[in-house]
Amino acid sequence: MHATQADDSNADRSSRSINFGAIAAALGGVVIVVGTLLDSVKVSVGNTKVNTTTLSTSYFDTDNGKVVFVLGLIIVVVALVTLVRPVASMVPAIVLTAAGLAAFGLALSDRVDLSNVGDDYRQRYISDTAIRALVHVTVGPALLVVMAGGVIATIGALFATRDR
Repeated sequence: MHATQADDSNADRSSRSINFGAIAAALGGVVIVVGTLLDSVKVSVGNTKVNTTTLSTSYFDTDNGKVVFVLGLIIVVVALVTLVRPVASMVPAIVLTAAGLAAFGLALSDRVDLSNVGDDYRQRYISDTAIRALVHVTVGPALLVVMAGGVIATIGALFATRDR
């Protein structure tokens, strides 16, 4: 009877060998990496679409963007290694959680810093109000995508601990 219970628990463990939390964490890492390649700020100068000069920068162009990119890669690698070779240790889940929260925190901090960048830029560098109206600064989707990836990676890491 004891051998049957042991066989049932081994069969139960092998039937749920897919770690959905690690898959979600890896997906969150991919979202973070892709988010760093999107536009974070776009500055347009001009009054019509024909006479407009536009400059945009990706989140990767910033120092924090490079750090977040590396955090996303770390999440992807650790999550994939956890999928290929499951471990009983909590270390991968802690690394995934910490990296996901760090990516989220850096992107949130940068988003708060960029919230008033258009007004600050116009007031600091452009004194003429007519010219000031021609400068348009928009915040791109990069930071929101990175924040979403950080949340997905963190939630995946938390579920990965349950799937062990």
